[in-house]
Amino acid sequence: MRIDAERIGSESRRRLEEGLVDLAVGYMPQLDAGFYQQSLVEQDFRCIAAASHPRLRRRLTDQMYSAERHIEVLTEGTGHTGVIQNAIRAEGIVRQVALQVPSFLAVAQIVSETDLLAMVPTHYALLTQRRESIKVYRLPFPSPRYVIKQHWHSRFHRDPANIWLRQTVAKLMPSTVRREPLTNRQTGK
Repeated sequence: MRIDAERIGSESRRRLEEGLVDLAVGYMPQLDAGFYQQSLVEQDFRCIAAASHPRLRRRLTDQMYSAERHIEVLTEGTGHTGVIQNAIRAEGIVRQVALQVPSFLAVAQIVSETDLLAMVPTHYALLTQRRESIKVYRLPFPSPRYVIKQHWHSRFHRDPANIWLRQTVAKLMPSTVRREPLTNRQTGK
């Protein structure tokens, strides 16, 4: 077996349809008719800041959140950006975005070395807290929730190798995840 990972993007749908990609894992609400999906992990968000941040202490308030400068993650091909922006807009909060990046990959490292804040998935925050000098805060407003799913094209639903891959990915997820039955967006079954 050989694994090649690629970033989810505007071509992901086509690549799954053509069999160039076997499985897509992430938050991709745009994958609809012709795709199966399985819920893997339910997520929400946290705010991360440098452990040595000069103005933040134990609790993060609305005022503190609004007064600080932020990193905004603009992910192409996933729904994260919209989920975050909608939640912030619903609360009437205006962020001071100082840096925009295309993925979450280096966000924790950047945060650990600056006074910038970032709103990131909880699982990411807790994992990177082990490696980086950051603090993890609850958001001062209700955190939006979303579900990470694995997606595959209906043509490969019964393919033994694809079945094995899906089962393996599902087993690697934490045991505390919320799992839903397999669904096919095309039929709703």
